[in-house]
Amino acid sequence: MQNDYYRILGLSRQTTAQEIQEAFERLLQQAPPDAQELRRSLSEAFSVLGEESQRAAYDEYLHGFDDSGHESGPAAPVLEHDLEIDFEGSFFGTQADFEVVSPELCGACGGRGHEPGTAPAACPLCGGTGRLTFVRGGVRVSATCDQCAGNGAVIRDLCKPCGGTGRVSTPRRVSVSVPPGAEDGQMLRVKGEGAPFPAGSGETRRGDLAVWLHVRPHPLFSRLGRDLVCETPVPAVTAMLGGEILVPTMAGPVKVRVPVGTISGQVLTVPGQGFTRPLQATGDLVVKIAVEVPVSLTKRQKELLAEFSSEDGHGPQRPRTSFWAKVREIFR
Repeated sequence: MQNDYYRILGLSRQTTAQEIQEAFERLLQQAPPDAQELRRSLSEAFSVLGEESQRAAYDEYLHGFDDSGHESGPAAPVLEHDLEIDFEGSFFGTQADFEVVSPELCGACGGRGHEPGTAPAACPLCGGTGRLTFVRGGVRVSATCDQCAGNGAVIRDLCKPCGGTGRVSTPRRVSVSVPPGAEDGQMLRVKGEGAPFPAGSGETRRGDLAVWLHVRPHPLFSRLGRDLVCETPVPAVTAMLGGEILVPTMAGPVKVRVPVGTISGQVLTVPGQGFTRPLQATGDLVVKIAVEVPVSLTKRQKELLAEFSSEDGHGPQRPRTSFWAKVREIFR
């Protein structure tokens, strides 16, 4: 079986939720920065096993496989879809409705691939057995028939609507609940929303839909694990003498105390204002300080700064920004 999520995390199917969390964080930390495929696999595995309901659905799917990963029943195909959401949707969670194109069973032939009223003929190459037997190097060898792909039959009268494939690409609407704290590159598995497949005994079931999330960047915030990150300008006087400033969060501005002697690049933390994910503690807001200095000074201000500079030796650092103009535009 491909993409065994338990094997990707090096765990057994009897593992606990805490062990899943620890294994994911350890393997993600050990993964090289440029190992994008490995990181994607780890994220996919944790997105399924780290959420109780998705893990239960995945365990139910695994009933078709033995403990060694060998298939013991018909495999359920997985239909994939890329979904773009905004930063707010990844933070608070959102309900997304979108269209997927699914290979549905052809209504004309019922998925059989041949014209109604006709029947497949026995494969002339293998005689209907689906296998070819020949001798190579004195050894008798059996292989799958190339002409009929092991089906033992060939279709002479192809179904016109589907061209003999038994499938027709059909658009349909799907709704998925994106949980709070969803990450860019995370996969959400939606049970029973994939393509139909034969499940044996004449029964047809639907596979799962794998929804890959792509989070649009935010003009003010970025993400670091569970933490929300924001660079905030602080007036030079406040940075030197200390004081309170307003800092934006996803829920609105909050007051933060700036210590005396704060410098650019210094980090302040607002607890509990970061991302929330199942089985994990809520992250924090990480405030990166950017000290501002005025660029338009009166004569008296220049004299005072010159006097200060002669004693301390410090000068201006950077020009002002339009930070709060951006905040007002976003939250108005």
